[in-house]
Amino acid sequence: MRQMFQIKTEYLDTSIGIDFPCTNSTLYAKLAELHMPDEEKKRNPIFIKEIDYEELKGLEGQFIDPDVLNFIAQKMDSFDNKELKKFNAIVRTYNIDTPRELVNLTYNMHYYTLIEDMSNVEGIGRTHMLTREQALSTDNSEGYDFYKIGQELMESGTGKMTQYGIIFVNDDLEYEKPYVGKSLPSFEYDGSKLITVELINDDKSAYVYLPDCPFAIDRAVNRIEAESVEDCKVYVDGCNIEEGYETILKDVLENEGVHALNNFVAELKKLDRWRLYDFKAIIEYADVSDSENLIRLAQNINCFIVYDEVDNAEELAREWIDAHDEYYINTDLQDFFNYEEYGEYLAKNFEGKFLGASGFVGIKEEYDLKKILVDEQEQEEGMQGMSGM
Repeated sequence: MRQMFQIKTEYLDTSIGIDFPCTNSTLYAKLAELHMPDEEKKRNPIFIKEIDYEELKGLEGQFIDPDVLNFIAQKMDSFDNKELKKFNAIVRTYNIDTPRELVNLTYNMHYYTLIEDMSNVEGIGRTHMLTREQALSTDNSEGYDFYKIGQELMESGTGKMTQYGIIFVNDDLEYEKPYVGKSLPSFEYDGSKLITVELINDDKSAYVYLPDCPFAIDRAVNRIEAESVEDCKVYVDGCNIEEGYETILKDVLENEGVHALNNFVAELKKLDRWRLYDFKAIIEYADVSDSENLIRLAQNINCFIVYDEVDNAEELAREWIDAHDEYYINTDLQDFFNYEEYGEYLAKNFEGKFLGASGFVGIKEEYDLKKILVDEQEQEEGMQGMSGM
């Protein structure tokens, strides 16, 4: 995450600086520094007293949703150096100074061609077509005459000289406007997020990338003008986890809501990626679907034995013996050893199950699945205790 710009903002008699992009947890902490009440944190725009990015000076003096500022900074951070230079040139040349225009500009970099090197006519043509098409073959299989294209562009007289080079407008192309109303477009900036959820209220929608702090969900709810998250329709829009988790996640969302889903996904993120396949098998073994028990399983994942390619007792015995040197069997004796019977003993000893495509799962001798999980009675008592608070 590169810092793209810092703004100075104030609330009542307090002034602070905020770096963008920032995490939602950081944003919450910064608003707390302003002594802003929690209800206002969820819905208030922030006043841009100063901004240290020259091309964005036009935002000074405006009240702007910090989520929109974060979105702009995230999109800028996603640009390579050439794209960022072109973004700066466009903003400065065409005086783009509203958050909505800036967001939409980040989706329309193809609409402008920036020529930095005027000495190579063929290079100018190639840059122009690469901008318009957004991709070109390395062998020019499209058959473009880049020299002619570059010559015609430079002779068109439509370019504007900037400190970054000459900027041309490709006004024969469509200019996209994905940011309308209060609904920010979907943009997965942080690759560490595991799922995207979409919140919908009437014709307005907002995206939240989980796991995140509850503040992120609260601001999304406010942005689409809903009273609470319970008033929204919520869907899993994207999943960046091991295949097969979609149903598990959707069940939690449908039965318990987005906050419970967020808590579960936060626990999933703590697991190494290679453990996610094992964990999915453990969920099947334990036969649970509520978030509290799913979290408990994740926190106790090392209590379980998982062999993902074991289908029967004989294979279990062979895998177990291969994994434990102390059980080594001399090759001369292997033909006389009853692997199937020993595998049945292991399966019983570990209270294991053969789960077909998920392999074998059991629990280590010193642990008890019932003590790991919360049973229905405990859950009901917990809910009754919460209702009485």
